[in-house]
Amino acid sequence: MPENPSTDDPATTSRRGFLKAAATLSLAGSAVSATSQQVAAASRDSYTILDGTIYETSVHVYDSGNDGPTTFITGGIHGDERSGFMAAEEIATWTVDHGKLVVIPRANVPAIDALDRHGPEGDLNRQFPPRSGECYTDIARAIWEEVVRHDPDFAFDLHSARGIWRSGDGSVGQAVFPTWTSPARDYGENAIADLNDEFGLTGDMAYLMGNTLDADRKMLMHRIAGYLDVPGFLCETTEKADSLEEQIQWHLFTVDHIMNQYGQSPNADGSKSDSSNSSSSDEPSESELHIEGTGPVVRFEFSVSGGVENAGTLEDSDTVYDSRVTGQVSSQDDRYAFTGDLEHFTVTEGDKEDVNVYLDGEQISVDQETDEREVHIEGTGPVVRFEFAVSGDVENAGTLEDSDTVYDSRVTGQVSSQDDRYAFTGELEHFTVTEGDKEDVNVYLDGEQISVDQETDEREIHIEGTGPVVRFEFSVSGGVENAGTLEDSDTVYDSRVEGQVSSQDDRYAFTGDLEHFTVTEGDKEDVNVYLDGEQISVREENPEKILHIGGTGPVTRFEFSVSGDLRNTGTLEDSDTVYDSRVEGQVSSQDDEFAYTGELEHFTVTYGNKEDVVVTVDGDRISVQEETPEKILHIGGTGPVTRFEFSVSGDLRNTGTLEDSDTVYDSRVEGQVSSQDDEFAYTGELEHFTVTHGRASDVDVTVDGEQISVEEETHLIEIRGTGPVVRFEFAVSGDLRNAGTLEDSDTLYDHSVDGQVSSQDDAFEYTGELEHFDVTYGSADDIVVVVDGSEMNVA
Repeated sequence: MPENPSTDDPATTSRRGFLKAAATLSLAGSAVSATSQQVAAASRDSYTILDGTIYETSVHVYDSGNDGPTTFITGGIHGDERSGFMAAEEIATWTVDHGKLVVIPRANVPAIDALDRHGPEGDLNRQFPPRSGECYTDIARAIWEEVVRHDPDFAFDLHSARGIWRSGDGSVGQAVFPTWTSPARDYGENAIADLNDEFGLTGDMAYLMGNTLDADRKMLMHRIAGYLDVPGFLCETTEKADSLEEQIQWHLFTVDHIMNQYGQSPNADGSKSDSSNSSSSDEPSESELHIEGTGPVVRFEFSVSGGVENAGTLEDSDTVYDSRVTGQVSSQDDRYAFTGDLEHFTVTEGDKEDVNVYLDGEQISVDQETDEREVHIEGTGPVVRFEFAVSGDVENAGTLEDSDTVYDSRVTGQVSSQDDRYAFTGELEHFTVTEGDKEDVNVYLDGEQISVDQETDEREIHIEGTGPVVRFEFSVSGGVENAGTLEDSDTVYDSRVEGQVSSQDDRYAFTGDLEHFTVTEGDKEDVNVYLDGEQISVREENPEKILHIGGTGPVTRFEFSVSGDLRNTGTLEDSDTVYDSRVEGQVSSQDDEFAYTGELEHFTVTYGNKEDVVVTVDGDRISVQEETPEKILHIGGTGPVTRFEFSVSGDLRNTGTLEDSDTVYDSRVEGQVSSQDDEFAYTGELEHFTVTHGRASDVDVTVDGEQISVEEETHLIEIRGTGPVVRFEFAVSGDLRNAGTLEDSDTLYDHSVDGQVSSQDDAFEYTGELEHFDVTYGSADDIVVVVDGSEMNVA
């Protein structure tokens, strides 16, 4: 079979003619013209490829019998991306009104069975050279033969990702990546606009259009672009969605919407809806699945390769899709009739031991999605507060009280004479007693008693007198008690001590942190203070100073800060606001006065004229500053997502364009623009402006209306060979160039590299993010990869 199929046969020409006609349809997916010729009865067929191997899988073909395009859809190329293969399983039951629909739902069966990204021969989506040569493995070659056999006009590959495209986490979720063939990008943009609107997706969760697939990576959709030059779509959901079902629905909506745009209206009716038109007169044989509850509530999920319907036991807790069911049993039973094969049955909540499942009367084994574990906290009387965290999810098992708080994967709680119980998934990361004694609580993990941590061990502060009388005061964040040296001159509160030493010493035991130690009478040079045996510095109590702001008539607003504490001396008005060590206020014909300790760090007139106010400290007039006029920094987006970072020498604020993707620090901003703009007001100088993700050419930056040049962050990746030949491939989100090491064995594309090292090294400079690095031949142990001077792990 040729690698590059001919497009001159009559069937192909007929489909291409249909596509030209369909191009006149509205993007909403109008019905095709009634003049389309019906050439045969509709038919559905399924067959297997790679029979008798671990990769054996099914190909599902629905032929409408009418002229029209062929759509080719794959799912499950990565086995741990469940939404991809589960959505493809549902699409395999669809019908279409024109043309043909071909679906391989479970492309990588061993990886799916293991719920692992890679199969036995590595990453299947790195085995499709994009422009020349055979695919690398039997499964990749078999999938490509099906592509060539059916010669699609449109193609979809369904995936999911742990993160989110353009969010900075290096992942690709919530994006549709079109091939370079028009109108793929237009169709994708229309689909995601309606998808975001339909499902209310905003912020990071909103879908974006990804990079164009331009046949420069060894992925199935890149090979389809390079060989067939047809519109194709790599569809990625994020596993940060609220549920797997939500991810599946996003895939189904995207595929349905795009198919409607090119005039191939799908119907999600399943195999049952077209049985009257089937090319075979034989009814498919039905099987029965019986789920027997034994009492406890058990939730389950299963899918079949054909259609499924409830056999009279449906309740509100059960949902039946075309080829999949989510349901629940407790003391009652559920029964379902289905065609095809039972692909999997999984207990999603509860214990798989509490349910019996029968297929055509024979009991079968079932999977447990995630086994729940239990932590039991047994109180012995005294009040004990605790905190613990798990790597999965956690929920209270019916013992929740007002003193307990449950977060996603963490709990803070309290026991005394009662017990607490929590069910969780994953691992117990730690259990810590935060108040009370860990000896007053027994903690059991799945019935086995475990040891627990005590949040803070006691610490000691030692105050050594050298002769002169010195009075002191200190406070701690926990509790404090005297360690046997208490005298009449010492007073111990819950977390604070006032005391005195001269020729004798004082010692105190405490928990938490030492918040401060202050000499209140005497000289701090006459006392030595040790924390856990290490001498520490102490401060001397400062006498208060008086800051007087005299108004001369005109309204003048001011702001000042001090290094210690401050208070108003009785002149406070509504126009004045006092913080811990800072004041914003106003005078006109009246005066303001404040007492403070420490140093006056600055005094600034923020409105009005500094000549209209008289400011004194302890009666001595001081000079004041006038606030520097603000400058406006405007960052104009031109469409592509561009992340940036800048800093100023003064203060800054957003002028009303702040979004979740922007973070403002005291004098620095990390932000993002795409089609919208950002604007910030600042004082001082703009120290730098750097594009950290994307291209500098995709953003217009002005200061007070004048365009400025911006920097683009550059990174260096070095691939160091140790002797054996190792081939590699990596991709970046920005620009890429060789750093002087290019050889004949290296191929440099716009955003990716296929290369080789052995005893020599390779080095490349790039902007944006390193999206992935894969070893395609040889062992990762035989190279060292260094990014910006730091060694990275290579799988």
